[in-house]
Order: sequence, then C-alpha cells, then structure tokens
Amino acid sequence: MFEFNKQKITHDKLGADLFDFAVDFSKQVAAHELSSTESDFADVDELAFIHEWMMLLAWAAHRAPVECDKSRLMRAFFKSWISNYGVIRSRVEAENEQRLIAARLKEYDGAFNPATSDQLLLGGTIAKNILGQEKLCLDAGKQFKMATHALLLIKEVRKICDKYQITD
Repeated sequence: MFEFNKQKITHDKLGADLFDFAVDFSKQVAAHELSSTESDFADVDELAFIHEWMMLLAWAAHRAPVECDKSRLMRAFFKSWISNYGVIRSRVEAENEQRLIAARLKEYDGAFNPATSDQLLLGGTIAKNILGQEKLCLDAGKQFKMATHALLLIKEVRKICDKYQITD
C-alpha cells in the first residue's frame, strides 16, 4: 500500500489496537481449540491457552512490517497488556510478566523460519508452551495445528499494520 493511502496513527494507538486484536484473536483460537473434547488441547486451562496466544501475538507485533520505533510500539502494546490484563495486581507481577513475554519473544524468534512456509518447529514450540512441557512438542498434529494458527496470526497482524503510517 502506498504511504499516501495509509491511515495516520500513533505508536500508542497502534499498540493498543494490536492488544485489542490480540485479545479477540486469542479468544477465538481458544474457543476453536478448547470446544471439542477431541481436541489435542481440550484439557488445557482456557486462561493459560489465551495467555500463551497473547504472548505469541506480542511476538508477531514485534516482527510486524511497519516502519516505526519497535521499542515504542512494544511499550504501547505492553502498557495496554499490563493495564488491561486482570491478573496483574502489582508492579512485581507486571515486571515478571514482561520478563516472561521477553523470553517468549526470543523463543518464538528462534523457532520461526522466515525462509520457508514450514513452521512445524514454531508450532511445536507453541504447543510445548501451551501444554506446559519442558521439551519441544514433537506431535505432528499439534505442531501443524499451532503452526497454522500462528501463520494466520502473522498474516492478520501484517494486514493491520499495512493500513497505517506511524506519525509520532
């Protein structure tokens, strides 16, 4: 999209919009994956599932192809996260959450292969984290499911970011 066709937006507004999208997307994936008793993730706690997808969206937002100050965008995203995520009740909990998110960003970056559409390593990493496992999930079905959702997530984040030009 040409720059003159893009809507003007601030880092804070885009960060907040990406957070709102993260909440909606995470809930949709959770509803889809947790509603069936035959799902590989049927026994996973819904909040834990949503929480992990929120972290994955933070990773996708960090990788977003928008020309901006990524640290400012992520601060705005985290500001929305910390102020709107109901389980964080103190500064210590907020700092712990930020450390966990930073670790996940690094972990997902290491698992993502931008040179190919084969994202089974990423899917296995997501499944491992959702299931609370120590080692990479090697179940091909779980890897494929999570990789498919992750690729859809990346596509949606790109569509959101392609609409905007950062103005501040």
